Amino acid sequence: MAKAKARTTIVQLVSSAKTGYRRTLLVPRTAKEITQVRYDPVVQRHVIFTESKKRKGEQPKPLDFSRGAFLWKKK
Repeated sequence: MAKAKARTTIVQLVSSAKTGYRRTLLVPRTAKEITQVRYDPVVQRHVIFTESKKRKGEQPKPLDFSRGAFLWKKK
């Protein structure tokens, strides 16, 4: 039997103040992209945190350009 998918995913939020401060959050799989106002201890202010990447869950496979599938030159 196949394992069931989790209902939630772990999302990383990054500070818009460019301090490198990050927060992680557990959100439902069907949730839209998240932006929140949270406290950034580096600048000691409330700033907007935006979703940088989903850390767990299904990741789309990257396109493979190495096999020549996208060669447009005529022979």
